[in-house]
Amino acid sequence: MKTSGIYKIVNKVNGKYYVGSSLDIFGEPHGRFYQHKAHLKCQRHYNKHLQRAWNKYGPDAFEFIVVETTDPSKNEVLTTEQKYLDTARMEKHKCYNKSFTASGPDWSEENRKKRSILISGKNNPNYGNGAKIRGKNNPFYGRKHSAESISKIIVGRLKRRGKNNVNYDHAIYKFYNIDAKISFAGTRSEFMEKYKEMKCSSVSELVNKKIKQYKKWILITS
Repeated sequence: MKTSGIYKIVNKVNGKYYVGSSLDIFGEPHGRFYQHKAHLKCQRHYNKHLQRAWNKYGPDAFEFIVVETTDPSKNEVLTTEQKYLDTARMEKHKCYNKSFTASGPDWSEENRKKRSILISGKNNPNYGNGAKIRGKNNPFYGRKHSAESISKIIVGRLKRRGKNNVNYDHAIYKFYNIDAKISFAGTRSEFMEKYKEMKCSSVSELVNKKIKQYKKWILITS
């Protein structure tokens, strides 16, 4: 059975926290805790403040806790989350949240699910209008993006890749292969780019000292 409710990711060092809600907090691989941890480990978390804190203090400094469970059948999740966000708004210096509205603008997987609840069925402004906007009735029917629009889309995507990403880890790490007797110094992204068989999650565990070696590679700390 899925656990629906409000949760916090708490920094045990300084007490700062991130508050959020989910219809499935614990499930794998789609549960919210699982997704948060996976994104943080792979440097892909949409909340740059939380990502930077995770990189600075390490995974062991953070605690994932459920502060209140809700009944998803009564659509209590959003209203209950807003109660906690209202408190967070009054103590912004203590939290990592960027938005303090339960249906906020960060379109994470979690918020997409919450948004879908609000606009599903008869609550959707296009409810019953499907036939009216299909095929030739679609305002974009027969049209194509201009070369300029395509260029802007491509540029936008490139700006979010690699070193241009706000969550890119610029730290230089030293790796050593105990079998091949070879070493490598560079960012974790450069390491994975050169040795393409490496998995992002495992390399993250290696640099965060969760594991001692991966595919015979160890992290040199001095």
